[in-house]
Amino acid sequence: MITLAKTTLQEAMKKCMPGVETGSSLIVGADAFLFTPGYLHTYNDTIAVSTPLTAEGLEGAVKAADLYKLVTKINAPMINIEVNGPEVNISGGRTKARMTMIDATRVQEYINTLGLDSAEWKKLPGGFMEAVKLCKLSCNPSPLRGIAVAAAPDGQNAQVMSTDQSRISVGSLQGPMDPLWIDDPVVNDLMKLGDPTDYAMGGPWLHLKYADGTIFSCKLKDCAQFPVTLFNTAVTAAQEVPAILAGRLPKDLLEATGRVATMASGIDGSSASLVRLTFKKDGLELYAKKDTGDASELVPWDTPLETDPNRVAWVDTSFLMEAGRKAMDFKLVHAEGSETDTMVFTSEGFTQLVSTDVIE
Repeated sequence: MITLAKTTLQEAMKKCMPGVETGSSLIVGADAFLFTPGYLHTYNDTIAVSTPLTAEGLEGAVKAADLYKLVTKINAPMINIEVNGPEVNISGGRTKARMTMIDATRVQEYINTLGLDSAEWKKLPGGFMEAVKLCKLSCNPSPLRGIAVAAAPDGQNAQVMSTDQSRISVGSLQGPMDPLWIDDPVVNDLMKLGDPTDYAMGGPWLHLKYADGTIFSCKLKDCAQFPVTLFNTAVTAAQEVPAILAGRLPKDLLEATGRVATMASGIDGSSASLVRLTFKKDGLELYAKKDTGDASELVPWDTPLETDPNRVAWVDTSFLMEAGRKAMDFKLVHAEGSETDTMVFTSEGFTQLVSTDVIE
């Protein structure tokens, strides 16, 4: 019999949940937790997670969703697990349960092909997860959805990039990194695990290692198809042309966003929660609407603008909250060849370009 602290088992299962297949899969065992000596694993052909778990004598696989729910509900500090042929007996407090083992042979084979034991690990450059989190804010569904990493124009450091139909985000890293492209749903799961310390590339897979030994692996998109040159050209152009106007977002923006965002929803089929920004001489007007109503608030500038910008831009509420926390600078520019003006938001190591409309 193996006895584990409930919190230890719960934490290990929680870390591995991104690799659990929740829909249909051709891979038998993709919906299971796989126990091997010293580790707990999951694999669903898009994400794989392996995390250290000391449970000597516990080997095999069980339905992940069932085990997670059961352990969560058991009212006891310790969980007892005993493998009995094709079954696993689980007990804790007054609860006893029996679960059928799942054949996870194919999952084990797929995990072995990841080559984690022979991976060539490199240190992640500083600022990686911060850049990912900021660029995730312009990762709404589009043909280019997801997060890409590419060399910066200086050829020294790498940068994280993302876009949707109206925005471009670029976050600078503190060192070089191999080029890659992670799909948006994977980014959502990656952000749940905290800050990795090392990475390794393995064929179509990216492996990220954490301080506790956990390894998050994900399949990559073809980074050669990501328009890095177009991004760099757009950002460089926006940075070099003279500003039509410039300023800093008001200090009261964060609290105002929290109020107005209660009525925010997507527009034109977007699933994002959006707020309309109207740049006026006397302040920044926030406006949000949904089927049940709308809300607005005029936030005064800390430093008055000299002219009336007369511009409107729609931004994600999550980005606006982050912009408020960081007191981002902004400037309005018109790059040569562009049909519209662009609002450029900047903070240390981060730039976002948002297309704007003129108020009629």
